[in-house]
Amino acid sequence: MYKRAILGIVKEPHDHVRYKVRLLELRRLAEAIGINVVGEVIQSARKSSSARLFGRGKVEEIKQIVEERDADVFIVYNSMKPNQKLNLTNYLNIDVIDRYELTLLIFEQEAHDPIAKLQIEYAKLRLMVPLVKAMVAMRYRGHRPGFLAGGEYGYRRMLSLIRRRMAKLEKEIKARLKRKEERIKKIKRRFPIVCITGYYNAGKTTLFNALTGAAREVSDRPFTTLSPKYKPLERKGNRIMFVDTIGFVLDVDPRFIGSFQLNLLDMKYADLVLFLVSADDLPFVVTTKINQGLEFVPNENVLVVLNKIDLLEDMTPEEFMREVGYEGERIAISAKEKINLDKLLDKITEMIKRRRSSF
Repeated sequence: MYKRAILGIVKEPHDHVRYKVRLLELRRLAEAIGINVVGEVIQSARKSSSARLFGRGKVEEIKQIVEERDADVFIVYNSMKPNQKLNLTNYLNIDVIDRYELTLLIFEQEAHDPIAKLQIEYAKLRLMVPLVKAMVAMRYRGHRPGFLAGGEYGYRRMLSLIRRRMAKLEKEIKARLKRKEERIKKIKRRFPIVCITGYYNAGKTTLFNALTGAAREVSDRPFTTLSPKYKPLERKGNRIMFVDTIGFVLDVDPRFIGSFQLNLLDMKYADLVLFLVSADDLPFVVTTKINQGLEFVPNENVLVVLNKIDLLEDMTPEEFMREVGYEGERIAISAKEKINLDKLLDKITEMIKRRRSSF
């Protein structure tokens, strides 16, 4: 595991605030797995460099900082193309990873069951295919076909092994998807399913515990819930199955959706999805998280839950949500202080009835 990291981001020239939020999130993710952040590099540019993401002068600056501060990894907020990653790695002479790769490292550390490990391996292999292709293109650029010989053969063999393993994993994931679909449909025939999701550190597990009486460990580390947890709640003669599932990060990478379909299945078949955001974020950050996150929730019946309203000091929850600007179904609560939980349960019951009556 890496010990000392330099963080980097390429931001747009007119961005004077949002990049700070993104860098702070990157820092939190790195520190969550014990990486000591020893420096930050910010590039302001209308367009990133196609070769190294960062401009030539900035890359020189990064190299100097890496050497001065004895960093062993450069973590970039922006998504990188394979050739950008390879060029930076070769020039800096240390590992270079982007935010998605860092997320996978955290997943790997938090994975404790076979399903999570299966999906993580698949996600990592998906990253390797374009990287290996870029390595081939870079190594043999300008060579005539006859000159490739055994070198290219070696890479082809590597790609073949990766694809065979991916095909095997895909087959196993599809089988598990089918079995899980059957289990979810069986539960759904007996009583409604409510899935709790949203952003990490928004209080999903705290809410799950508060509603169901469960005693799941609550942690400020990201992605401690990689595998969904289920617990029913009996209320006013009605039974509801609550599901605590995986959280999102800011600027969700589309590759996440492709690799972690098993985690999204609960959201897809839920009668209602509770999408948690936190009142200790700035309103514009909450706006961004809602707009981005809801694009990846495979369900139209969503209730946005503003959690941690006990931390609001300068405005009411209503004023906060007005600044956020979200006009859909919403409610404000504090899971920790148990504020408005009865109202939340009433709202859940109302929305489920409305959903089921429409079918």
